[in-house]
Amino acid sequence: MPRLIWEVKFEVDGHIKVKSRMSLRQAKGFLDQFYSDIVIQNSRLGITVSVTAYATNAVIAYKVALYFLSNMVDVLCCELDLPLFLYYYDVNARNKKDYTIKRIVEQEQIERCFYKSRDYQQSADLQPLLKSMS
Repeated sequence: MPRLIWEVKFEVDGHIKVKSRMSLRQAKGFLDQFYSDIVIQNSRLGITVSVTAYATNAVIAYKVALYFLSNMVDVLCCELDLPLFLYYYDVNARNKKDYTIKRIVEQEQIERCFYKSRDYQQSADLQPLLKSMS
């Protein structure tokens, strides 16, 4: 069965925002490397992140995108020293109020966190650190 391209949306809930809409292309995989397109924009609760995932069905696409993004969000939490919560886009977002104070996150910070999370995944010594952050 062929791999299809899926777009999966997540809400990162926390006191953060971006200066403007970001479009990134980030590497995934190690031996059979491929890339995901990522769009990040502000939302009421923090930021909305759309991730492309290659998979044979929606369930696998969601799991792949969740694993990829959650590792970066864990690193970003540590970098910013702020709690961040990752939700599948449709969950809980409608009932929460806006945050009145938000930290602005630069594109370079996001890219560095994706890079660090990939680095942690590749290093056997650092994998326990990444797991402990989740």
